[in-house]
Amino acid sequence: MEFRISRLTINTSSNNFSKYIGLFLILIFQVLFCSIDIKNFSEPLTENAGTDVEQWENMSYYVAEHISFKPYPKLQLTNNDYFYPYGSTHIFQGWFLEGNYVYAFFYKLYGNGPWLNYYYALSVLFAALSIFFLVGYFWNYQRATIVALLVTYLNFHAINRYPHHFAYCIIHWTTISIFLDFIILRKFIHKEFISLRLILFKVMIMTLALGLDLSYILGFALSSFFFSGIYILILCLIKSNQTYIKENLSVWVKTTKLKLGLNFLMIATTLLALWLYIPIILQVFKTIRTFHFDNPFEGGHAWNFPLRLIFPYFPFFNATNNPLQESLHDMPEGMGAMSPGLFCLVIGLLGFIYSKKIDKRIMIPFGIFSILSIFNHPIHLKTLQWLPWCMLYRIPSRFTMLLPIFCSFMFLMGDYKKISQRSFRVIITTIGIIGLLEVYTVFKVRYDRPAYHYAESFKPYMKFVSQQKGEAVLDWPFCAVGGNGIGNEEGLCPIYNKSSSVHTFKRFHHKKVMGHYYGRLHPSLIKPFVDAGWGQLPIADSKVWNLSTRLVNQFTPQQWEFFTEFFKSNDFSGINLYIDLIPKSEQAEFYRRFGKPVRQTIVPIAGNVVFIPKPKQWFSEVNLKKGKEIKFPCGCK
Repeated sequence: MEFRISRLTINTSSNNFSKYIGLFLILIFQVLFCSIDIKNFSEPLTENAGTDVEQWENMSYYVAEHISFKPYPKLQLTNNDYFYPYGSTHIFQGWFLEGNYVYAFFYKLYGNGPWLNYYYALSVLFAALSIFFLVGYFWNYQRATIVALLVTYLNFHAINRYPHHFAYCIIHWTTISIFLDFIILRKFIHKEFISLRLILFKVMIMTLALGLDLSYILGFALSSFFFSGIYILILCLIKSNQTYIKENLSVWVKTTKLKLGLNFLMIATTLLALWLYIPIILQVFKTIRTFHFDNPFEGGHAWNFPLRLIFPYFPFFNATNNPLQESLHDMPEGMGAMSPGLFCLVIGLLGFIYSKKIDKRIMIPFGIFSILSIFNHPIHLKTLQWLPWCMLYRIPSRFTMLLPIFCSFMFLMGDYKKISQRSFRVIITTIGIIGLLEVYTVFKVRYDRPAYHYAESFKPYMKFVSQQKGEAVLDWPFCAVGGNGIGNEEGLCPIYNKSSSVHTFKRFHHKKVMGHYYGRLHPSLIKPFVDAGWGQLPIADSKVWNLSTRLVNQFTPQQWEFFTEFFKSNDFSGINLYIDLIPKSEQAEFYRRFGKPVRQTIVPIAGNVVFIPKPKQWFSEVNLKKGKEIKFPCGCK
């Protein structure tokens, strides 16, 4: 058998010109993207809105402070740095180890900074350039430019994830890995030579993907590999394919000595990635298995009506806002859930319609993966949870960011010479108008998001707190809650939208804190707070967790007694009192009981905060054992 050529026949000079034009467009898009979407390259990642933004830096800060590398990477997961003084495991986080490592590296060298924003910008640029050169090599640079832009800067759902769901917009290795699945499958279908170097490259990219979000983004890469791998195994049953495989292997044997340096570099990179990620991943999953959840999807599951696939991003009907939610009775997670945009869909469908029959077969595994993802309901129709890496696959709409990738595959398969010149002009004009409308709509929303800048008093305030005696600081009000709702009904996070991020300021003042937001919590982890009676103290202005804005109650004498004894007995340096979140009368009572504040600043989301130092004479009454055992209601003495 003679292998077919693995690249399209193209005009070399024209393709080189297209390469430079494509690179120029990618750089233009990157500059616009950074200025419109990211904006802030001088300060740590934050946003002045009731979201989970600060948790991503805080998670990486935790890695910087608690990782060791002898003889392999290992995290200290259990301590009382958070949930002070009771302590807890830090396992239920949305780990994205590559980003955690990047942040930890620069934090150790330079302290707090915009490290995750730089990481995000480089992730998007790296993905665009990688796909550009990958597609340009196997197809041509005209198509490579369109595809590279589509899967990065025009991947509207992924763009909308920043910064609220930071780890879910870091998809570079997964994007490349899925493209390699497509390229290898296309070569197999067409009986083109699949080089050993390409297989080693695929293995390397898969191992590097271990550094992305463990819950979803890595799972997408594994699922794509699984479905395309199963499809190839089925095709191997055909006799002609068996002959093709044998001839591939024989060529591998004859060419093993070619480009040995490059092969060894890829193998070395693979081994390094395995060393960096596998020990921690095993540690995480081993710890998670010690917890049993009666209902793993408690707290919501964000099911999406499949009709959302055709929702456009237009000024008058914007999928970002998840329209028709009341009519469709679904629970979209926001940010254009299950809506890739009409521009993406039209390009994909056009390519599929004008593709050859043999090429349509390439889309079978990706089509199966897409259908199972689109119709997935984590409670009533668990189409993917049987896969080990999808057991806790709670938010189906996060799959949306893969749709531009799959639509790109169909676009690449299209034979557009079949279309008449007149029809082609009409199609291109229509697609262009749709694309311009959607780009304008999405990027206007992104541009209108104000960049947050820390107050001038912020750094001096945090530095002052860090220098005070005592291992911890008491944030009031604090928030101890999980993304699955554990802690809400127990009253441990009565004003989620305002207080869920106050624990993250630990990365600035370095004191232990009482609160934390975890992606998921087990009831046993908040039991000490419940038993101590913390949920009986605060009353918010709304019982709806995401509508409350401040506390409205005044402490009773018993509550003050409990709070005071807890403050005395534990090794607190003082109180971070978020004065915008409590009644004015309570603010005055805090000052009367514990002293006047000595520092004040403004923090994102929670607003004005003052620091009340612990009275010096109280440090002699610190008794950590007693502090952990104090309960309300009680005599406390």
